[in-house]
Amino acid sequence: MNVRQAAAADIPFVMQLERWFHAQGFVGIDEQEVHQTQMTSPDCLYLIVEENAVPAGFAILRGL
Repeated sequence: MNVRQAAAADIPFVMQLERWFHAQGFVGIDEQEVHQTQMTSPDCLYLIVEENAVPAGFAILRGL
């Protein structure tokens, strides 16, 4: 397992997984533009969890 900082190319993966968890009632969802803005903010950190070099999860840390 590897954890790395997300890049703009990871936004579709984040949104896909976010929609699935939203359907389960666990999280809210944001538009692509919101993710793009937050990803460049010093107040947020997007992390991607990879298993065998394939994205498997993500975390968004806010309020940094």
